[in-house]
Amino acid sequence: MENNDDLQNIEKAIEAINKLCSRCSVCTPECHVAAAKRAMEALRYDLQSYNE
Repeated sequence: MENNDDLQNIEKAIEAINKLCSRCSVCTPECHVAAAKRAMEALRYDLQSYNE
């Protein structure tokens, strides 16, 4: 049950990060928004893999 709540929270965080993104023509690795998005997507993947 807790993992489902974690996944929902991660999805909410990714949605919030997407709202911050300015959709620049070139996305750089130094962008804090892009770094946060990659981190949250990696966390989501790890949690989904753990649940399988």
